[in-house]
Amino acid sequence: MEISAWIGDMRERKRQEWRAFRGAAYNEWGKPSGQEYPLFKSCCVKWLMDGPLNPDRFEFDEYTIRAGCDGCKQAHPKITLGFDPVSACTTATISHPLSRFVNYLGRLQDEGKAHQDMHNPAMYRIDGYLRPNLTSMRKGSGFKPHLISTSESSMEASDSAQRAELEAKPPAKKPRTEMSSAAKSDDPYNFDDDDDEFEAEMVAACVQVENRQKGEEFNRTGLESVLRLVGETMELKHDPLTLHVLRRTCKSAKIVAEELARQKLASLDLAVTPLVDGRYRAGEDNFHFYDSDNCSKVDENLHFVSYKKRESMKLSSATDGYFHPRNVAAATFSWDSGSLKRYEDDYNSWGEGYGTTGDGTEEDAYSGQKMRLSWHPRSTDLIKPSPRINMYEQVLPSLGVSLAEFHFGDCPNQGVATKTSSSGYIVAEYEVLESNTQEITEEEEQDDDGNVNGYDDDEEEEEKKVVTRDYIRYSGTIKINRVKVDFGVIVREYAFKVQNKMKGEHLEILKERPLTEAEKAYYRMLSKATGIRWAGDP
Repeated sequence: MEISAWIGDMRERKRQEWRAFRGAAYNEWGKPSGQEYPLFKSCCVKWLMDGPLNPDRFEFDEYTIRAGCDGCKQAHPKITLGFDPVSACTTATISHPLSRFVNYLGRLQDEGKAHQDMHNPAMYRIDGYLRPNLTSMRKGSGFKPHLISTSESSMEASDSAQRAELEAKPPAKKPRTEMSSAAKSDDPYNFDDDDDEFEAEMVAACVQVENRQKGEEFNRTGLESVLRLVGETMELKHDPLTLHVLRRTCKSAKIVAEELARQKLASLDLAVTPLVDGRYRAGEDNFHFYDSDNCSKVDENLHFVSYKKRESMKLSSATDGYFHPRNVAAATFSWDSGSLKRYEDDYNSWGEGYGTTGDGTEEDAYSGQKMRLSWHPRSTDLIKPSPRINMYEQVLPSLGVSLAEFHFGDCPNQGVATKTSSSGYIVAEYEVLESNTQEITEEEEQDDDGNVNGYDDDEEEEEKKVVTRDYIRYSGTIKINRVKVDFGVIVREYAFKVQNKMKGEHLEILKERPLTEAEKAYYRMLSKATGIRWAGDP
């Protein structure tokens, strides 16, 4: 009887929920009456309110009402947008003449933005291209996204026509605005304030000179002098991305751009930070060890590696094209792991020097040594390092922009060696002066309970047994000789900044129009410079 009563109560509760749900839909759709009411009753209420089935919504189960329609024989009304290439306008076709659909499109018609098709009363022709009309309808109609649809072919046809119209027009010139001297000194090389028109004209002039007719003489040295004067006047050496573009325009521009790039490279404020005796740590309990200055990034499983930080060394450029440590003494650093357990028992009770992973040994958790190369931009640079904040939201000293990390392992081989960064732009030359691996075996007394030199609570001495413990110890010394940095790594950092900015701008542009070929080409150039492409990139 109790089970039967419970089932009856559940059924009654579901019936009440369903009646309330249908009442909410009835009110949201304008309380259809008269001839419209039978049409409303033929429509799927779940579709009208929530669209197609979404199992992740409202903790879906087979009895859930608010999770969308999982496919039924009732009507699923919507407005379908298309594009008419002949009239160059958007078409909106109503699948079912519900008053909310008809009233919205009728309002557009009253405003002079649309008109009803003479041959098909369910179709309205809306002025303009499909993309901006779709954005406007989703924002201003009050309809949920699933009630407005379009096809990929219609969008492509509209984008093609809109793009052709955009590219047929001459580019709009930016209005020239004079900045105050204070604003210029605060951010004299802001990307937003670049003189795009002058830059475009300069590039075009270079291309025209290089594409001269065969046999025509010209003064290449004179052109280089002009470009050099322009580069110094505009201080283009502080904008590596512009130099990267300029270098690709013509031979003369390439010569000047590479001169400015060498000047910029020589002035970089670079530093090397040795990090030794890395320990793998896992879990929230180890977060009190975490400091981004001497720890790796935390992964999705809350795991990271903590290191001991040695003295950072500033680098200075030299005539050999390399950067050398200014402080010769700091260029040599040592490491010593201490004795690491090679057995698994007592692993979860490591001391202060370790964190736990749940399995493995202290030897497995040892991550060796590495070196971090950082760039500290100056006030004239466009790039600003990301602010560093600790778990208490306190601002910490900047670590600069990380350009590369070089891992040396647990016990690198002695001798002079080089390592190349993953990007291929940076090469570090170093010498392993000393590298030792010491295997240690110790005998310990252990009671029957597995405790070393332990006694029970009654202080009665237990029978002892001798066990053998194995340990390993890594130690050594490394000297950093020199580091070679290619200008491409600085271009990459600048390009990444602009790429991030343009990605957001493109998302806004795509709400109103397609990207032009020039916009897509520029973005592809940025992607090539950074080596990064996201889904949906042009």
